[in-house]
Amino acid sequence: MTRVQIQGVTKKFGRQEVLRGIDLDVQEGERLVLLGPSGTGKTTLLRIIAGLEVPDRGAVLFDGEDVTRIPPRDRNLAFVFESLALWPHITAYENIAMGLEFRGLPQDEIQRRVQRVAEYLGIGAFLDRRPTQLSAGQMQRVALARALTREPRLFLFDEPMAHLDPPLRVQIQRELLKVHADTGATFIYVTHDQATASRLAHRVAVMHQGKIEQVGTADELYDHPKTWFVAGFIGPHLMNFFDVVIRQGEGGLVADSGQFRMPVPDRAIEYLWEWRDKEVVLGIRPEHIHHPAFLPKAVTTTSPLKRIRAQLDLKELLGDKQLYYCKGFKISKVRAHVQSLILGEGFEYYEMTEGDTFLALVDAAADDPVGETIELDVEVDQCKFFDPQTGRAIYS
Repeated sequence: MTRVQIQGVTKKFGRQEVLRGIDLDVQEGERLVLLGPSGTGKTTLLRIIAGLEVPDRGAVLFDGEDVTRIPPRDRNLAFVFESLALWPHITAYENIAMGLEFRGLPQDEIQRRVQRVAEYLGIGAFLDRRPTQLSAGQMQRVALARALTREPRLFLFDEPMAHLDPPLRVQIQRELLKVHADTGATFIYVTHDQATASRLAHRVAVMHQGKIEQVGTADELYDHPKTWFVAGFIGPHLMNFFDVVIRQGEGGLVADSGQFRMPVPDRAIEYLWEWRDKEVVLGIRPEHIHHPAFLPKAVTTTSPLKRIRAQLDLKELLGDKQLYYCKGFKISKVRAHVQSLILGEGFEYYEMTEGDTFLALVDAAADDPVGETIELDVEVDQCKFFDPQTGRAIYS
């Protein structure tokens, strides 16, 4: 088990600053996932931890020792690449054993380690096959076996399951969790997939434009995002954002969009009191907007609701739920901004929908006809509020 500390790490490629002052502390035996869209610097940071890249500034520490300039072979870690990096012209056994041979281990020790790990991962019967003769799952296990035979103190994974079908991906994830439970080693895993992060991580570090936006458990990131980027990126559907002004009403504060007035949650009043008569950004997740006829049981007893009316523009069936695309309230350009950061196409969507389409996730049994004006209930306590200038949460 190894504690990994990243201190002020900066990295440029040419004029492009890929990492901007990264600070991160990964505890001994922790499973930490670096999560973010493509191009945020996740892989570069992982390669710096491995010693495959050297930072322009900052330091990497293993158990308090500065290893920033120590070569990868002397760091006692294993790196599982996205491409798996298996040699196609040699057998699975030879691929697994190659690293041990480079380290000069005796052949009997190499054979013992390879056989033990192969049996552990269930690939003992395939060791004489070449990678082209193996299934995708078997190749994944060969790459993992090669890492395990090193008996490292630290495992680094660079999206090794990105190209697997979902059922196989889940199976390999379970095997990784078993490996972690049995070895107790520190895991650092890079992915852009939230589901993978939720399954594998003790904590998740969300990266954006070369910086770490927030570190926390999957639940903390979802329930209490510190920025509107984290709020928009984390969750099954992009958050709805609205420009509102905080007003003082008879019963407390309200968020006034000019088209609706949303009560400010009681717990948020102290944070928003100084924002009276000022504009903020209101965030509401689609899964916190419900059909009145199909309210979840927990919602009816725990959360005050605000009834709104909107026109149903489109329906998308998602198993036992359906996504309602609703018109009637002008959404903030923050939503387009966040979507463009995630997908690179946010403003096109904003213009296409004339900036007034928001989402609600309702029960699949709801049968409202498209084109009709419908009523929806918003969970008031789930509203988030953000500074329109900095994007940081005022209350979440």
